Amino acid sequence: MNSLSGYINGESAEVEVRTERIAATDVNVSVYPNPVNNMLNVFVSENAQIELSDLSGRVIMTVNNVLADQKQELNVAGVADGVYMLKVWNGEFVSTSKVVVKH
Repeated sequence: MNSLSGYINGESAEVEVRTERIAATDVNVSVYPNPVNNMLNVFVSENAQIELSDLSGRVIMTVNNVLADQKQELNVAGVADGVYMLKVWNGEFVSTSKVVVKH
């Protein structure tokens, strides 16, 4: 704990500064194959949500309630060739990956 002295509106003031370190959660996210033709596999070590967006930000696909440590398959057979952003997240982490769809 540190303390700082200063002035507020001409009056002497003392402030205590407390810092806490929050342990970063080690979250593993695997996305394969990349480039992808038909089925994109996503494996995440935490419960999460998945969102596939084009580069303009338009959401192409969303998967809610992805369970930890289970492979989630996304069928991209109907998605046009191109570069997309895959966002995997929950309230504790966010992971983004570039995904290339090439049929």
